Amino acid sequence: MWPGVEKPVDQFRAAAFADPWGGVSVYASPEAADFKPRTAIANRAVMGELTAPLAAGASGRVLNGQRLDVQLFYGELSSASLSQIFSGANSALVGTVDGNWEVLQFLNAEEIQSDVWRLSGLLRGQCGTEQEAMLPRTAGTPFILLNDAVSPAGLKSEETGLQLSWRIGAAGEDFTDQFFSTVERAGGLRALEPLEPVQIRSRTESNGDVHISWIRRGRIDADSWLAPDIPLGEDREIYRVEIRKDERLVRSVDVDHPAWIYDAFERLSDLGSLTAEIDFSVAMISAVIGPGRATRCKLSVK
Repeated sequence: MWPGVEKPVDQFRAAAFADPWGGVSVYASPEAADFKPRTAIANRAVMGELTAPLAAGASGRVLNGQRLDVQLFYGELSSASLSQIFSGANSALVGTVDGNWEVLQFLNAEEIQSDVWRLSGLLRGQCGTEQEAMLPRTAGTPFILLNDAVSPAGLKSEETGLQLSWRIGAAGEDFTDQFFSTVERAGGLRALEPLEPVQIRSRTESNGDVHISWIRRGRIDADSWLAPDIPLGEDREIYRVEIRKDERLVRSVDVDHPAWIYDAFERLSDLGSLTAEIDFSVAMISAVIGPGRATRCKLSVK
């Protein structure tokens, strides 16, 4: 849920490039026929592809030692100050092999060859895309500058999560495969998905009970430093806690606050030993789409 966007469905967006450029029309249908117009894209996106592999990168800090090389099909890039970055400048999308996108930002942009840019001072895994940031990329991975040219595709609220046929092509041309392409996409869910909790902590009592706590995150207007706490962003606060043994789910519990006690009897029943490592995961639950992305970690018992 990008800051400033009021409707989650508007986060389902389209970006297009063509040369020459005459604008792009976007149509959609629940089947491969009877397409209805959804939006028109007036400006071509600043997009390209990576010219060199990009290693995985941690989020939450500026990575001064990492760089991204990209060849643009159109447009140019520029450097920005850290203050501008914190206000959303130089945001970009980088694809993943599984069809998802990482949102990242960059401080420095240098044109090292004609239309080839080197980006450094990277801020990875923005807007809940930490998992995508941890995936390595190969040369040829798509890159899109996240600016006004990347516009809402016209998804309707009642279509959230539904697989639709999207027909996208040159404005004013015949509605044929010569000028239009069709892709199947479902959208609108990621903007509703709660972010992973962070800072998992645990302590073991003398009776063998393990106290586990975490800190929730917010996907809506959660960047302010002025309020005593960030907005909840969900109908109510509830989490799904899961315990696994050898990749098999052995316990699932829903709790209404960011803490849980894994008592000694339950541990012995689930894991067979009070000294066994705890394979723990926790996810915040949305009333609309269910559990969001989970934070998973191994907890040592002392």
